[in-house]
Amino acid sequence: MEQLLKQLVDEFQSLKSQFGQMANQIDRIDQQQQQMAHKVDRIDERVNRIDERVDRIDEQQQQLTLKVDRIDERVNRIDERVNHIDEQQQQLTLKVDRIDERVNHIDEQQQQLTLKVDRIDERVDRIDQNQKQMAVQVDQIYQAVVRLEDGQPLDIIALLEKSNNHFLDHGFEISALNKRVFRVESELEKFSRQ
Repeated sequence: MEQLLKQLVDEFQSLKSQFGQMANQIDRIDQQQQQMAHKVDRIDERVNRIDERVDRIDEQQQQLTLKVDRIDERVNRIDERVNHIDEQQQQLTLKVDRIDERVNHIDEQQQQLTLKVDRIDERVDRIDQNQKQMAVQVDQIYQAVVRLEDGQPLDIIALLEKSNNHFLDHGFEISALNKRVFRVESELEKFSRQ
């Protein structure tokens, strides 16, 4: 019995030391669990911070999306304005082309009028020369008439009538030319005012 008791005590001692080892292992496991819980808490905090950052990034992305949408609207409005300006520029180009055509037409008409005026000037110069020659002839006739004797009044009257008719014929031509020159000058003034 003593032996049994000793055996029991030994086994009890062995169990006690095993329980001590187990308690130590449980303490170590408990410490490890506490460390793990602490690490999990830190990981949880980091995940929460990451969630907050992701939420902020989401908000920023939404704000950026709104800004991009507004910029897109502005770009569309600018495109519309540029298209409108392009249309106006094309219309202005057409108007300027039409004005150029009209100016070219007016230039051609003005050149034609200038040619006509030059011809009229030449004719007026010729008429002036003819008038000067006639004035010289009239002067000569007048001097001849003064020298004529009293017995030749019929010849003098005939000469004077002939000269008078000659002047009258040229007087109508001069009057007609003066009217033409006046009309040409009026047309030139109209074109210059346009």
